[in-house]
Amino acid sequence: MAKHLPLSIFLLLVLAGCHPKAGKVAQNSSPLDAFKGRKPLIILDGRPIPQDSSLKQYATRAEIESVELIENSAESRDYLSMTYGAAAKDGVIKVTTNTFKAKLRQQLFDSLLERLRAYEHAPSTFLFVKDGFPMNEEDIAKLRDLAPSELLDVVSLKVEAAKAIYGSAARENTVLINTRSTGNK
Repeated sequence: MAKHLPLSIFLLLVLAGCHPKAGKVAQNSSPLDAFKGRKPLIILDGRPIPQDSSLKQYATRAEIESVELIENSAESRDYLSMTYGAAAKDGVIKVTTNTFKAKLRQQLFDSLLERLRAYEHAPSTFLFVKDGFPMNEEDIAKLRDLAPSELLDVVSLKVEAAKAIYGSAARENTVLINTRSTGNK
């Protein structure tokens, strides 16, 4: 459904004001060939940019962290329509900047800190699971030292889901923490 491509190829076209277009993609062609003759919706940091403008008006090559292409194909049509409406009829190009990604990671870290503050008041009601491993008190204390850039996700499970996964170890507040260093406790 979604295609990722080297930023250099994508940026040469999009930052220059060329819009990728849709059609069949040959094995040795660029993923952007899927957008030939079309004008996809460009989403920058979660917000659409005007169809008549170029991405280079909003972000420089150095500011872009990732690019995701979503063709309007049979398998993605419902998703695009429900998520972006008629503006996505020619597909979507999602662009994320470094600044936006850092802001999201900081928000994740702040939500983790909120949970840690609540844990201090009622530790018996919490189970923290980092990268798939339940944490002990000593490891939980080290979470404050985690760099926000290391966080991928922080999720609180509902009690029923936590019990289904962790059985009797589940608590009222089961917090899953996924980091870049998956595999390290």
